[in-house]
Amino acid sequence: NPALFANFKRLRLNIITAADSAFVALERWDACASPPAELEAGDPIFAGLDLSTVDDLSALVWIKGDVHEGFDVYAQFFLPMEGIEELEVRHQVPYREWAKAGLITLTPGNVVDYRWIRKRIQELAAGYDLRKLFVDRHQALDLCLTLRDEDGVAVEFFSQAMQSVTVPTRELLRLILSERLRHGANAVLRWNTSNAVAVRDSNGNLKIDKNRPR
Repeated sequence: NPALFANFKRLRLNIITAADSAFVALERWDACASPPAELEAGDPIFAGLDLSTVDDLSALVWIKGDVHEGFDVYAQFFLPMEGIEELEVRHQVPYREWAKAGLITLTPGNVVDYRWIRKRIQELAAGYDLRKLFVDRHQALDLCLTLRDEDGVAVEFFSQAMQSVTVPTRELLRLILSERLRHGANAVLRWNTSNAVAVRDSNGNLKIDKNRPR
């Protein structure tokens, strides 16, 4: 694992490396490419939501399963339709191709229309047993209060502080390395993973961040 290897070199061999390193090797991520199981009405699911500002992906991901049998992973991403050609050139990824494949929803206008995200969450809550929607509070307060107060969704804000994310980040890494995730080779998730770096503090806490130079 790249992150653990960098930490090993620094602590055991006194070899100084860059502060950021890949969160997980892509071949380990690709080993989890089994298709997720088909969801059935009433299945219990947990979801996570991360909203973007203007020209970044908004992500809605939901899972089914347990730590013993592993988790099926499903995802829907959102981008504004206006300016998508320029965004493809800047980010060097085929957003429109991914949209045709059903992985990304392109919403009208030049910013992501949160009403489309609310509609998708309403569909999840109506079709399945949505136990909890975990949300990064940034940019999300108004939408999440609406989901909670008007739609009856169980919303929980989740802090991105290092101390809060260390345990779930380590658990995510363990699930990947033991091949107990089934993400169906989702191309957008794979691109996200390729850009994910592991950041550690002096206490050994761990979180995922973006590869900033990209």
